[in-house]
Order: sequence, then C-alpha cells, then structure tokens
Amino acid sequence: MTREPWRTVAVVAPLAVVGLLLAPLFRDDIGLDGLAYVSIARQYAEGGLPVNGYWGPLWSWFLVPLLVVGVEPLLAAGVLQVASSVLALVAFRRLADVAGARPAVRDALALAISPFLLAMAHYGVFVDVLMAGFLLLWCSEVLRPDFPTSRAVALRAGLWAGLAVLTKIYALPFVVVHLAVVLALHWYRSRGVPAAWRRVGASGLLALVVVGVLFAPWVAALSATYDRFTVTKSARYNVTIAGPGSEGNPIRYAGLLTPPSEEAVSIWEDPSRMPVNADGWGAGGESADRLLDNVTDTVALGADLLTDDMIVVSALGIAGTVGVLFLRRRERAGSPASRLVVAGIVAAGAIYAGGYAVLFVERRYTWFLLLLLAVPAALFLQRVLVALPGRHRWVLPAVATVLAVTVAAQAVPRMFERVDEGARAQEVTAALRSDGGLTGPVASNGFWERTAVICFELECQYYGQPRDHELGEGLDALLAERGIATFVAWGEPLADPPGREVTPDGLENVHVYEVSSAG
Repeated sequence: MTREPWRTVAVVAPLAVVGLLLAPLFRDDIGLDGLAYVSIARQYAEGGLPVNGYWGPLWSWFLVPLLVVGVEPLLAAGVLQVASSVLALVAFRRLADVAGARPAVRDALALAISPFLLAMAHYGVFVDVLMAGFLLLWCSEVLRPDFPTSRAVALRAGLWAGLAVLTKIYALPFVVVHLAVVLALHWYRSRGVPAAWRRVGASGLLALVVVGVLFAPWVAALSATYDRFTVTKSARYNVTIAGPGSEGNPIRYAGLLTPPSEEAVSIWEDPSRMPVNADGWGAGGESADRLLDNVTDTVALGADLLTDDMIVVSALGIAGTVGVLFLRRRERAGSPASRLVVAGIVAAGAIYAGGYAVLFVERRYTWFLLLLLAVPAALFLQRVLVALPGRHRWVLPAVATVLAVTVAAQAVPRMFERVDEGARAQEVTAALRSDGGLTGPVASNGFWERTAVICFELECQYYGQPRDHELGEGLDALLAERGIATFVAWGEPLADPPGREVTPDGLENVHVYEVSSAG
C-alpha cells in the first residue's frame, strides 16, 4: 500500500488545522470583493438564482453548502479560503512531481511555503487563492510529457482550466495563450516523431472543448440576463478605469448608486453598472502614454510586492530556473522532462503577469507567480543536495526549517496586521442590532466598505455616498428623492443633518440619522 495519501495528509494538515483555528480571528476582514461574493452566495442559499456578469460564480457556489448548514456567512468565507489554500498546496505538490522533484524535497518545500499559503487564506477574501490552485493543477497536467498522447490528461487539464475560468474570468485568456505556448513546447520536444503535431493539437483541442463545455452554460445564463451575447462584464470596466482620463473607482465620485437588484447589498455586486469618468482608449498619443505609465508603474510595484513575500524561496526559484533551462545536462532515461516543465512555468508566469501589467497590480495578483517559482526552487534544492558529498539526513530538514522561518517572517506579521480589519464595522453592527436594526436603504458620508458590511449584516441595502457638494443643505431632499431611509455619518455630527439622530448609546465618532422626508 502506497504511503503517498498519508504523506499528503501530513503535509496539508498543519495548514488546514492552523488555518481553521485562525479563521474566527480574521472573520471580519472581508473586503468589498469578498462581501460581493458572500452576498451572492447568500442569495443562492436563500433560493435565488443571481446571474452576475462581473464576478465568477464558482467561489459563491462552493460557499452555498456551508451557508445552508448554518455556518455564519463571514466565518464560512474564511473556512472556504482555508480550503482554497489547501487546494493550492496540493496543486503545488502535483506540479513539483511533474517537474521531477523527489517526494522528500517536494514535501519539505511544501511545508516551508505553508506560512505563505496561510497568509493568503487570511488576507481578506479573494478568489485569487482558489484560482491559483486550479491554475497550478492545470499546469500540472498540460506540462506532463504524456499530455500529447493521453486523453485522460487532456480531460483533466480542461477540467481544472474550466473551474479556474468559472472562478475568475481572467483565467480564460491566460489558459488560451498558455495552451498555445505549451503546445508549441510539446511539438518542439516531439519533433521528428511522425504526426506528432496531430497528437499535440488533438490534446489541446480536447482540453479546450472541456473548458467550453463547463463554461458554456454560464455564458448562456449571462447572455439571457443581459439580452446579448456576454462572456463577462468585468473586462470593459477594468480596462476603462485603467485608461486615459480615468478618475478611478466610481464609488468615490459617482454619488448615490442603486444596487443592481433588490437582493443585492450594494452596487459593488455588479460594478460594471457604475458610470465611469474616463476618456477611453484610443489610437492617440494619450493612450500610448497611459499604457506606458501603467506598465512602468505595475512592473515597479509588482517587483516590490514580489520581494515582500517568500523572497528567499523566489531567489532559489530563479536560480533553479536558470539551472534547468540554461545549464545543459543529460537527463536520466525515464526521468521527467524538467526543462519542459520549467519552460512552461516561465511561460505561465510571463503570460499571467503580462495581462495585469497593462492595467494595475495588487498583492494578490502575485500569489500565483510566487507559487510557480517555488517549483524550480525545489529543483534547485534537490540539485544542491545531490551535489553534497556523503549522505547528510539532517540537511534537508534543516534547510526546510530555515526556509519556513524566512517565509513566516515575511508572511505572518503582515497577516496579523489585518486582525482588526472590520472590527469597527462589527462594533457598530452589534450596537445597531441591539437597538432594533437598521432601516434601509442606507447611505453614508464615507467608509464605503465599512458601511456596506454593516448593511450586509443587518440585511439592508446600501446606496453608497453622495458627492461632496451634496452633503450640505438639501441633503435630506436628495436622500428622500432616492428613497434613502437612514444616513450614517462617520466622524463629527453633520451641520445640516437630514433628519432625527437615532444613534445607539455608546457609539462614538458615528452618527445615525433617520431621514425625515423618506417615504
């Protein structure tokens, strides 16, 4: 009986157990994106069928069973994030296997990067963790030497890619471009074999067909909802706000914004419906300048973010990449084609980063890249161990321990900096709930995310914030015209309040007003 299942349990158990134990501590660190996903999941759990062209559906679908059995929504989101990080760790191990890492080295590095995956799970609620896991699994199939000849491998590759696309639409162009590069690598490796291009192309086509079968029902649902063929609504929005003349996120300047449905908490459940102040992309010099600025800024910030996490592992990964690709050596007969795998990993990193480089970058966009780099890091470590004279059983555990310490030293402090994120929203929520709740719709004078979380918890709708010039005299009439029942003012009390103040006792630096003309 193979010991591999037990090895897997031993490697992933620390991450799973510690992650779940910490989940209540980070419950309130939800973020606007996470709140949208959780709100959509709650609508599914309550019997609704929300079809949203901005957010991928899979993460919300995965959350539904937890909500149905009664797990509190924000805590359930944390549990799912931990499960997503465990998936990413399992996927890393599979890709390391394909690359030729020995089980001991593979698992030593998997344990070493676990603190980073723990921090990923508790850095707000972002589906990038789940997508990274699926994309690593995709790479572990398409980079196998037998991908051109095994239909089972091609089917699994399409499955993981389809799930990644349903998680986040960014995976779709990535998969298409990466597959084209990988097919070229397989063809080059099989050159001289009769009809090799046919087998390579057939496997690639089969993988794409599986992606299409998985994604097509969702596209049909989107197209029916928006009355036109629709694959996503997020691409146009993000490209526009990153373009020339953009004033940034419309929630800061667009005024009161009606949620996209009666069940939605806020407009952030479909940001594509917001009006964007921007000139738009064109063929002129302004667009070229903006594109250059975007690339320059994102590359600089991305490089800085990449050094903020797993810098030692990443350095080993770069060394391993150079060693595999440029230091030629004879591979043993029957061993995995490490050069093919590492070349595919380099292509994956370049394609994934290149798409974001023309727009903007955030820390979570670097996670997949860092996990990719950990694979050649394992190969580099393996080559060093092989080169050591004699047999030193203590070397690998010692090196893994040092790497784990370096990873934890960067990841854990940043993770715990977010412990208090969202605490203020929960404090106000608890006071309002004890005082009878909150009558919606609600608007505020700022703190968009905080107020949206309060409205989610108290099950009312949030219309955002009026423009700055609308916060003075006449605010009550504006709110009444839009049907706003409650106004939350953060900070000092308003000089021209829109109605009677109904702030619960004990709350400081926040004032709740019942809009006098509402209704």
